[in-house]
Amino acid sequence: YIEDHYKTCTQQSVSEHFHISPNYVSRVLKKHMGFTYMQLVHEKRLTVAAQLLTHSSLSVTSIANEIGYEKCIVSFIKKFYQKYHCTPKEYKLKKTL
Repeated sequence: YIEDHYKTCTQQSVSEHFHISPNYVSRVLKKHMGFTYMQLVHEKRLTVAAQLLTHSSLSVTSIANEIGYEKCIVSFIKKFYQKYHCTPKEYKLKKTL
């Protein structure tokens, strides 16, 4: 479910989809996948962002909007930097050379 709805899903929507409590969603994910709900969503979004940066001509802002960070581009850039040790713009330049 998260894989297909990473752009817009919330912990509440996941819990409603599977008919379990929101807290249980995080506990199950942490136990079986090693990630909390938010870590899993951010990981998926950043992976898609890296693919889009490499294989599209979209701007960083467009990519942030596309993957669900439309209201918090600064957060997207910070999280991207934490994962890839460069800004999205630097990543795009490195991968397209």
